[in-house]
Amino acid sequence: AKFEKKILDYDLEKKELTIGLSVKNILEPILNKPSEIFLVIDNSSSMEEHVSNGISRLKAVTDSASTLANELLKIETVKIGVVSFSTGNNEGTITDATLITTPTNVKDTVVSSISSIANSSLGVRTNIDAGLTLANQNFSSDCDKINSFRLPTFSQ
Repeated sequence: AKFEKKILDYDLEKKELTIGLSVKNILEPILNKPSEIFLVIDNSSSMEEHVSNGISRLKAVTDSASTLANELLKIETVKIGVVSFSTGNNEGTITDATLITTPTNVKDTVVSSISSIANSSLGVRTNIDAGLTLANQNFSSDCDKINSFRLPTFSQ
C-alpha cells in the first residue's frame, strides 16, 4: 500500500493540527498471502475533545477503526491486531502502550478490542512510539513481515 499524509488545517494558538491520510492499494497480490495489520489507537486525554459533529475524537477514531476492521476481515488472509497508547505511570517507556489483541481474523474479537479502548481510562500525554514499538513486536512469526501492513496510527 502507498500512504500519503497531508496537513489539512492547523491552529498555532491551540497547538492543533489536522492531518489527512490517503491509502492506495498498489499490491493487490499481497492479499492472497497471509497479511497482518495493527490498529494503533491513541487513548490519551486529548482524545476527549470533540470533533465538528459533537462526538469525541476517540469515538470517531474507534468507530472508523471498527468499520475498517469489518471490511478488511472479509478477506480470509487478513488478521488484525489492536494496540492502544498514552502515557501511564512509567512515562516514556514501552509500558505506555497496551496490547489489546494479537493479530486475529475473528471479527468479534477485533471489534470488541477496539470498543474496549473507547471505554478505558485515558492517559495524560501521547506516546506514539510506545504504541508503534509494541505493535511491531507482536507481528506473528508465521506472517512474513514483508507482507505485513504497517498503517499510521489512528490519532487526531
